[in-house]
Amino acid sequence: MQETQTIIVTFTLSTVFVGIGIAFFIVSDNFTSECYFRMTVTFLAGMTTFMAAMWTGQLLESNWDEITMVLKEVKWYNFNHSNKKLYLFFLTTMMKKRKIQLTENYSVNYQLGLAVVRGVYSVISVVLNKRA
Repeated sequence: MQETQTIIVTFTLSTVFVGIGIAFFIVSDNFTSECYFRMTVTFLAGMTTFMAAMWTGQLLESNWDEITMVLKEVKWYNFNHSNKKLYLFFLTTMMKKRKIQLTENYSVNYQLGLAVVRGVYSVISVVLNKRA
């Protein structure tokens, strides 16, 4: 969990910095014909990294919830006493939500991805309206 969190946080931060660089380049009006290919490749690399990080975080949460749901459906009353204790221990361990936390309020999932996209869209629309 800790290793995955470090990798995803690194990918997310690098994508944010790539997005900021692209936004500043768009605002600066330094478009030449050779810059289009470079900006397209940079944009695609940043977006795929961002989407992979959000998808991985959401997949981890979804799989954890699915495992917990399946575990709750086990017919535990057929177990012997020691297996019941083991099942109870496993069930209480699985009840804790597992998320890749960026901060106390934000975890890496689709909701964070949507919030970032909304924020980027708002910044770009404000910058483009100021220029016009």
